[in-house]
Amino acid sequence: MIRRKSLFTGQKSLTAPRLDATATFTVYTRDRRMKYVVPSVFASQSFNQFRNRRLLDVSTFVKKVTEKINSKAAKIPDSNSNFPAAIRLVIISLVCELKRHPKMHFDGREIAIILQMYYAIVGYKVRLMTQIEFVDFLVGSLGITNSHTLAGIKRVTVQLRDDRRRPEKLGIPPGNFVIMLSIYLRGSLLERAELAFEIMDIDRDGLLRKQVEFRRFLAGSFDPEIAATHADIDPDQPVRETIQYLENLLASSSDRGVDLIRFKEMVVKQPWIIDCLLPISCRELHSMAFQNLLTVKTL
Repeated sequence: MIRRKSLFTGQKSLTAPRLDATATFTVYTRDRRMKYVVPSVFASQSFNQFRNRRLLDVSTFVKKVTEKINSKAAKIPDSNSNFPAAIRLVIISLVCELKRHPKMHFDGREIAIILQMYYAIVGYKVRLMTQIEFVDFLVGSLGITNSHTLAGIKRVTVQLRDDRRRPEKLGIPPGNFVIMLSIYLRGSLLERAELAFEIMDIDRDGLLRKQVEFRRFLAGSFDPEIAATHADIDPDQPVRETIQYLENLLASSSDRGVDLIRFKEMVVKQPWIIDCLLPISCRELHSMAFQNLLTVKTL
C-alpha cells in the first residue's frame, strides 16, 4: 500500500522560513547618516560553531570563556588604586577613632580625605610622617613660612596626644596630623588660643616671658631705619616699646610672665592677641583653598 504524503506536512514545508546564507544584514537610520550592521537571526550556523558545541565541557567552560576575555578591572576615576588594603584598614579604624575626639571639627568623609593626603605624602606606606615631610606640607598647602611658627607647630603636633613624647626626632602620627588641622582651621577661638600659646611657649614652662618668648620672637621684626626714632643710637627701641606695650596689655610682671589662663582671657577680649608675637593664624585664602579640597564633590 502506497502511503500518501500528508497535505499538512507539505504546507508546513512551504511556509517554513528559509535560512539566509548571509550572516549579517545592514540597517540605516531614516536620514541614512548612520549604518548598523547586525547579525541575522536566520543566518545559518557554520561548521566551526557546531564543532565547538560538541567539544564544550561544563568543567572547562569558565576557563575557555575567560581565556578570550580581558579580566582586568576597569579603572574608576574616583578610586585610587595606589592605596594598599593595609592602609585602607588603618584609615577606617582611624576615622572611627577620631570622630569621637572632643576637638574634632571634621566629619567622617573629611577625616578620610585628610588621612589619604597623609598616606600619599608618606608614599602609601604604614609609617609615621617625618618632620621634613610635615614642614613641606605646611609650607606648600597652608602657606606657613615663618621658621618659629613651623618649629612650634611641629613640636605641638608631635605632643598633641602625648606630652611625654620628645619632639626632636619623632615623626608625626596620623591622628595628631588630623587633630592639628581640625584645631588650626576650624577650631573655636579658645582652642586656637591654646594652640597659639603652646606654639609660642618654646621652653615649655607654661609661661610667655619677656626675656624669652617676647624678645626672641620680636627680634628682627622692625626695620630700625623706619621704626626707630634714632636708628644709629637706639636700634632696639621698637622691640623694647612693643614688649612694654604687650606687658601692660596682658598685665604681666617682668618676673613671672603670662600664663595660659590669662592669655585666653585676653584673646576673648582682643582676638588679635593670638598673632601678637608670631603669624600663627592661617591666611583666609590658604584656608579656603585647602578646605575646598575637603568639601568639593568629584564629578
